[in-house]
Order: sequence, then C-alpha cells, then structure tokens
Amino acid sequence: EGRPGRRTIIRSINAIIAQLARFRRPAARLLQPGLSRQRIGELEAALPFRLSPELVTLYRHRNGTAAKEGDALEDLHFFPGFYWLSLEDAIEAFRQQRSRQWKQDWFPVFGDGAGDFYAAPCDPAGSTGVVGFVRGEPEQEVEYLSLRAMFKTLAECFAQGAFLVRGGEFTIDDQKHRRIAIRLNPGLGFWSRQDREAEEGHRRLEALQLAQQAY
Repeated sequence: EGRPGRRTIIRSINAIIAQLARFRRPAARLLQPGLSRQRIGELEAALPFRLSPELVTLYRHRNGTAAKEGDALEDLHFFPGFYWLSLEDAIEAFRQQRSRQWKQDWFPVFGDGAGDFYAAPCDPAGSTGVVGFVRGEPEQEVEYLSLRAMFKTLAECFAQGAFLVRGGEFTIDDQKHRRIAIRLNPGLGFWSRQDREAEEGHRRLEALQLAQQAY
C-alpha cells in the first residue's frame, strides 16, 4: 500500500471515529490503539498467508474493537450492523470459518456477530475487492473495490447523512448509501443492481397503493 493510499485509509478512519464520537456511539471509545509491525507479524504467523498491505495499514493505525462477552452488539458497531474486529478476533474468526463459500485467502475485517462478514482477499495473485459474505448464500459478492474504497465510502456515508442515529438507533438511509457506494466504487454491479431493485420495488408499491385507492 503506497503512502497516498495509507494516508487515505487513515484519514477515512479518523473521520469515521470523529462522527461516531459526535453521535455518542460507544464504538468511538472502544477502538483500540494500533499494533506495531512486529506484533502484526507475530499474529499473522498463525495464518496460511501474509496480510495485505491495506490490512497492515488498518491494524497499525487501530486494532479494531475491544469486544468482550456480554457487550451489546449495537454498542460495538463501527457502522450500522457491523463492528471492526480486532486482529486477534479476526484471526480467530478466520480459523473457525467452516463455510464452503468462504475462500481460503479471505480475511474477515468486519463482523455482525451472527456469521456475516466483510472480508478482504490476501492472495496477491488472486481477486481484489472487499467481499460482503452472507452466511448460507450461494453467491458472495464484491461490494467495495478495496479496503481503501470501503473506508472512504463509509466516511462519506457519515458525512452525507447516509448513516445516522434516529430514535436512539444507529441506522442507514439505504438510498443515500447506495448512491455514495456507486459513485466511489465505479464498475461494481452489486450496488447498481441494488439500486435498480429498490426502484422496481418502489414502483410496485406505488402501483399497489394506486390500485387500492381505486377500490
């Protein structure tokens, strides 16, 4: 990961943490200090691959979330629905992964606590992009072009009000989220398809409401 790429990731992380603090989300104070390169090397020795440069940048800046048994999942959330795994917890989640859909070079970065993850590939000769892993689904799709693009998208979602606190709950404005993701991850079919499906669903709902009013 080149120096400009490292700066982009770190800037995005810091912007997200500032927004979490502004929203008074507990995750802002539960994020841990970064690890030394030596410590990262010691931990990654348990893996069958080396961590990607983007992952090293992440964990040198912050070591994910200090999560312990009994914590309320929503308090851990770095963005709605998911929390940032510490490197130790991510390695343990990787070692426990038994899904046939999980590829052996994927490394979990964010988890929802129920078996779904955002995973980054670590094979330099393999695929790129961050995979939205949904347990039990036959297809696991790339949702972000890279970890850098994902963190930039998340930071923009906070800045533009796509992630917000409403009625005390951390939530998402799905349409804003999709539009930001499409702009910052050009060429990915996932978000464009999600947008088309949402528009079709909206049109069907409107047609149903008009039909009901006609009776």
